[in-house]
Amino acid sequence: MNVLVYTGPGTSRTSIRHTFATLRPLLTPHYALIPIDSPALLVEPWQSTTSLLIFPGGRDIPYCNALNGDGNRKIAEWVRKGGRYLGFCAGGYFGSGRVEFEEGVQGMDVVGSRELKFFPGTCRGTAFEGFVYNTEAGARGSKLSINTEALGKDVPESFTTYYNGGGLFVDADTYSSRGIRVLARYVDKPKVPGGDASVVYCPVGKGAAVLFGTHPEYSPAHLNPQDGDGPEYAELIALLSKPEENDARVVFMRAVLSMLELKTAPAGEGLTSVPSLTPLMLSSVDNGEGVRDVLDRLRSSGTDTEDGFRLEENNDTFLFRKPSDGAGVDMSSLSTYLPSASTDDLSSVVKLVNVYYLEAPAANTTPFFDHAAYYNALLRARSTSSNGNHTLGSPLMYGEIVTSSQTLLDKNFNFLTKLPAGFTVLATHQIAGRGRGNNAWVSPPGVLAFSTVLRHPRRILESAPVVFVQYLVSLAIVEAIRRDGYEELDVRIKWPNDIYAKNPTPGEGADKDKGYVKIGGILVNSSFENDDFVLVVGCGINTTNSAPTTSLNHVLEAHNTERRRAGRGTLPPISMEKLLARIMVKLEDMYTTFAYSTRGFRAFESLYYDRWLHTDQLVRLEIESDARARIVGITMDHGLLEVEEVDEQGRGMRGRRWHLQADGNSFDMFKGLLKRKV
Repeated sequence: MNVLVYTGPGTSRTSIRHTFATLRPLLTPHYALIPIDSPALLVEPWQSTTSLLIFPGGRDIPYCNALNGDGNRKIAEWVRKGGRYLGFCAGGYFGSGRVEFEEGVQGMDVVGSRELKFFPGTCRGTAFEGFVYNTEAGARGSKLSINTEALGKDVPESFTTYYNGGGLFVDADTYSSRGIRVLARYVDKPKVPGGDASVVYCPVGKGAAVLFGTHPEYSPAHLNPQDGDGPEYAELIALLSKPEENDARVVFMRAVLSMLELKTAPAGEGLTSVPSLTPLMLSSVDNGEGVRDVLDRLRSSGTDTEDGFRLEENNDTFLFRKPSDGAGVDMSSLSTYLPSASTDDLSSVVKLVNVYYLEAPAANTTPFFDHAAYYNALLRARSTSSNGNHTLGSPLMYGEIVTSSQTLLDKNFNFLTKLPAGFTVLATHQIAGRGRGNNAWVSPPGVLAFSTVLRHPRRILESAPVVFVQYLVSLAIVEAIRRDGYEELDVRIKWPNDIYAKNPTPGEGADKDKGYVKIGGILVNSSFENDDFVLVVGCGINTTNSAPTTSLNHVLEAHNTERRRAGRGTLPPISMEKLLARIMVKLEDMYTTFAYSTRGFRAFESLYYDRWLHTDQLVRLEIESDARARIVGITMDHGLLEVEEVDEQGRGMRGRRWHLQADGNSFDMFKGLLKRKV
């Protein structure tokens, strides 16, 4: 069954993102969370496959404009017949019988009746001072008193949650004869009359609705101090991040979902459950020409179906849906391709690919990645490049939850070899990500995780050996980060394929001398076809995530603190879209020079050494009985790490030198130890 999250006009992308971040772990593996817009709500047969409909925060007037009449009748009838509705903030206003928002305040007031009437009375707001449209200026922590009699004794009696512009449900206790129950109350006295009800449960025929005046879906792990106005916002995030507050929030949300008769992941498991895969989205920067090229290359290997064509590959099966105007997902057929429960054999799940010819997916349907912003950034970056023939970064196949961007390409040989150079797979959340060697990992939202296809002709191997591609990618990523005002960010390369940054919190997992922490890694897999090495370049860069590891924006926050102390302006947060675009263009420019000039990697040798962490670094060689050695550099013929033997004082002995392969050795930089990789 599906849980649908409304993403139509008026919705806040921030609230959508937090809704997915908080509810997906709680509802997996029982339900698939899927975005749905207003046209799909109006015309698609979503009701029979849906257990819960969620309206996130935003502005409820556009909700009314899009859904008044047929849309709201459809929603209300579905709830009366047994459906469940969850409304956060604007979704709570929208689900009430009447809205009184900032009544009498010119330019802000919204007053009038509403059609759903799950709560038959009035939702009146704002409950507290300070709200400003389209900002977090009025955000605050709102302490709630919880009705443990209704929700269960395991739910904390109170906790603090995110608030920004929500209302209270006027005189909610007077509707108790209709079965309406107040689940939570504001502890602080609201500025408007009508009581203190913050969360209400409303039985509706055979179904039910829960309406919120606050934002308990907001996860502090996905809040950024730079989104607020001043230090108070950072203090709010710190308050909500306290384990006792955040744990109580999760317990409360689990109890609410259970009250709505939804199955939830057991306590302690919800945040680590494997979520269901989501559909992939194929689009391109060139009005669909790149998409058409990809489909033309693949179609001969596929089988036509009613939905498009099916491509069965070595590891995965893809279903490319017939091109449409991008107006949304056919809910009646979607459940055919999504698993109803978790499965260990994710390769057996058909990978649904929605094809976007005319325009990229709308931002509200992909809350963690804005395609339009990415393509605009890609075009801007290309316009400043001296290279006139760009292909990297488009077409783009994006998935919110995938197994692994690397596996989708590298483990499906026929699929891979038919793709054009530059084809890129991007994922918000990888549940079976692949690292170097046999390493496997899970990437959370906020990690820029992508894989792109390069074709390296065999004829250029002498001047441009394939082994240098991993070094070139590392350097391109560092250079893409350190540009356009961010040149002072101390981001560097750790041999052979990791990206490190100056630790913003020294002493927490960093080397005592260097003070650097890992923020990214690179993996290059190679196949051979028609005299070309077909390379799949996979990268994962901690960009916006605040947990569980350090991210670029965490590093930037510390850098901005230093800039403020020096009386300099601060730099805006690094976005996934702009960073990916800059990496694509920088990598392509550098690869063109590497592959098709006579200098090969020597064109970048000086810059590479300037950016890596190992100049004259002393190490011990586990493979040579812990011999002491100094790092000299990388050999320009075969890309091997060169080290020379030194004495106990670190002085050269004019003795032995070793050349070490990247694939056969592991570098523990914190211990200064080069060891055989097992």
